[in-house]
Amino acid sequence: MILIVKYYFKLLKNSDLTKNTAIKNKIFTKCLFQKYYSSLGVDRFFVLDNCSTDNTIEVALQNRKTHVFRTNDSYKNHWIWMEYMLEKYSMNGWCLVVDVDELFQYPFFEKFSLRVLTTYLSKYHFTAVRSILLDIYSKQSIQHTTYEEGQNPLEICQYFDSKYSKGRYFFKNKKNWKYFNGEIYSGGVRTRVFQESDALSYQYCLNKISLFKYSPTTYLVQGMHAIDGAKLADIQGVVIHTKYLSDFISRVKKEAKREEHFSNAIEYKIYESIIDTNSKLSLYYHDSKKYVSSEKLASLGFGKSTDQFEAYLKSNQVTS
Repeated sequence: MILIVKYYFKLLKNSDLTKNTAIKNKIFTKCLFQKYYSSLGVDRFFVLDNCSTDNTIEVALQNRKTHVFRTNDSYKNHWIWMEYMLEKYSMNGWCLVVDVDELFQYPFFEKFSLRVLTTYLSKYHFTAVRSILLDIYSKQSIQHTTYEEGQNPLEICQYFDSKYSKGRYFFKNKKNWKYFNGEIYSGGVRTRVFQESDALSYQYCLNKISLFKYSPTTYLVQGMHAIDGAKLADIQGVVIHTKYLSDFISRVKKEAKREEHFSNAIEYKIYESIIDTNSKLSLYYHDSKKYVSSEKLASLGFGKSTDQFEAYLKSNQVTS
């Protein structure tokens, strides 16, 4: 399985588990990233470094199964990097694409590996898994949600918003220039807290296609919000997003100024405007839910198992 780091891009190719990611000033071991994905079966990491100035690369290369690629290009072109890595290293292979602050989960992930999951998907001719992005946060203000390197982020950020909605949206496939219809999720803490900032407003899209089998006809929308040329699985995943740590505030100001993210960093500008009005902003509220397990998340509508999937695990006596 491969992992590309920018979007922590993780790839399963044949029997090889690899991962790709692109980093700018993010410690590779942050959130126990390598340890977490290695435990799921990733055994090769491809790191795409975009002008980091910390010790990211030195830390990354401590793992002998890590490969580093460098670019000085503007982050505005990051999806070109991703598509190149997909075409170069991922063709006809299973790919898991995540950012460095995202933890991909699937039904019963605590009990079995990604290889077991992809074997099931291949057996029933599924080629992609749709997930919902779940932002987690602490009871404290963002500025006081401190993190120590190597610490499990789920020990710090244990809460999330459970309210979200589903809709449909037409995406353009830029390989064949045709539109396709896809399901989208919205809502969560971003809509509750960061929905509007004076004249700025933004529709937060929470769906992610993090795990998929890449082929010449596969088209992944920038941001991994939708996929064309794939058969979506009967199960669903969850991408735990560990974004709201104390360094979030400084990163927001930096990215709002750089304007290299989508639409001149409009999302970061909204974050900045809200934070500027309340430097002690806390995301926790009376209806926040506490993270317990993937099964508990499924009971709240985040991630989904099926009778077929569970029967497969049972009949094959899958435990790891």
